[in-house]
Amino acid sequence: MGEFADELVLLMLPADKWRQIGYAKDGSRSTICGALLAEEWVDGGPAPSEDEFVHAIRRETSHALERVVDPLVAAGRLEADEPRKKLLGIIPMGNLPYYKVRDVAARDAVFHRLETSLGGSQPPPLRDAALGAILVAGKHWDKTGLDGPEPRPRVYAGSEPPAWGPLMERAQLIVAGEVIPAGVTDPAVLPMIARAVRKQIMLRGGM
Repeated sequence: MGEFADELVLLMLPADKWRQIGYAKDGSRSTICGALLAEEWVDGGPAPSEDEFVHAIRRETSHALERVVDPLVAAGRLEADEPRKKLLGIIPMGNLPYYKVRDVAARDAVFHRLETSLGGSQPPPLRDAALGAILVAGKHWDKTGLDGPEPRPRVYAGSEPPAWGPLMERAQLIVAGEVIPAGVTDPAVLPMIARAVRKQIMLRGGM
């Protein structure tokens, strides 16, 4: 267990600079929790019911980050660094550590796999569709580098960010249930997972 969430975290972190995740308003804990809870279904297990999923994500979100990141650091796949003082001596974002990817080959493999499957003309495999949907639902697409960096469209508070590239647009269609992943027999499950992630982020004040 955990490989699916590992892939999500590898995409959320860069290999060439340090980044903090896990603070109250970035939504990363709920996003990672969604990946952890979706993994059994992604790997061919039974689909979760909406009530079960919603209750589980509320119960388990606060510990989700450590469940995934700590083993990755211990295995040498991520590197952690202590918080560093920024300009004017302010310590940012709740005194959390910084992370960057050391297993660059694994990150690149997931990155290029998503590029191919979300950019193709056929329905993407469930695993890749779920990664894309959860990243979009958690508003972490920009961290992946998929569709490139700037320029991005301006986003207003409370609004759904418009896609700034074709891969994000495809992931948004998956979230909306307009693109059904290959082999999926219940098209409502992945949009439900995305809704639950979004709702939990809103409840926790994430943006």
